[in-house]
Amino acid sequence: MSGPTDQQRVILGPLTTTWTAPSACSTPVQDCLTCGEAWAAQTCYAITATSSVNYGPEDNVDCWPPRTSFASTPAPPFAGWGFYSPGLDCPYGMTPACSATGGGSSGWAVQFGLLESETAVGCCPPGYSCTNTYAQTCIQIATSTSFQVGTCESAGTSGPVTEVAIPETVSSLAISSYTLLAPLIQINWQSTDRPSSSSTSSSPTSSSTSSTNPIPTPSPSSGLSGGAKAGIGVGVTVVALAILGLVFFIYRKRRYAYVQGRQDSPTATQVHELGTTKRGPYAASELPTRANISELPTEGRPDEQVYELRG
Repeated sequence: MSGPTDQQRVILGPLTTTWTAPSACSTPVQDCLTCGEAWAAQTCYAITATSSVNYGPEDNVDCWPPRTSFASTPAPPFAGWGFYSPGLDCPYGMTPACSATGGGSSGWAVQFGLLESETAVGCCPPGYSCTNTYAQTCIQIATSTSFQVGTCESAGTSGPVTEVAIPETVSSLAISSYTLLAPLIQINWQSTDRPSSSSTSSSPTSSSTSSTNPIPTPSPSSGLSGGAKAGIGVGVTVVALAILGLVFFIYRKRRYAYVQGRQDSPTATQVHELGTTKRGPYAASELPTRANISELPTEGRPDEQVYELRG
């Protein structure tokens, strides 16, 4: 199980991107109405039987990922066709259903032997599991459900798709279970095939069933963060304080200039003129108003008449 001698290893090619199969590949096609079995990834071919022409399903090569030129196509059925290496992603609409590692054991009996450093993953449609009875494939046993199947009525395409509900009775035959089969796409990879930042899990990235190229997108922003809001608040406060400081500085400067100008200007003093008539030997002169006027001395000069100055 762990060596390459279990069955000849056939590498179909690399599978490093998410590949999408044609939409018709997902519809199972049944051989007959009472067969109780249907295969996905089928096309219809003509069968000549006696004097009539019948049509039956066979594997559709277009339902497998692209192969390299040296990978030959076997005759139908394509059971045990090969695997993809390096294989990093399951095809679109398929998920990892089983896995195995070289030198180890697993519940999946890998059809092709693994190298010691290899990991193998079986990709199946959702709801299918891996099996390896006569060849590895994907399988689902339907016992109480409904699904759609097609029937070959002409070459190349299947006929009208009909709804099957299990359990059912067809031509007096009771069908209590229905087997659905689909190709198992095996992908193999080694640690050197994956970037060092990738997960080393045995299961590769599975493809979403709602997008052909699922790419994560960032959630829309819900607004500024708390830190950004706090920073804006602090900035607004600082600017407001700076403006107030500037206004106060201009006011103080103008106030100081005004006061200084008042101190530098001479104080206006009201003066009164003395009369022009001489009174004694003193000539009239201007004196500040409200000045204290002292009487002239009278001693020593009796011949002189002294007058008090009028304020």
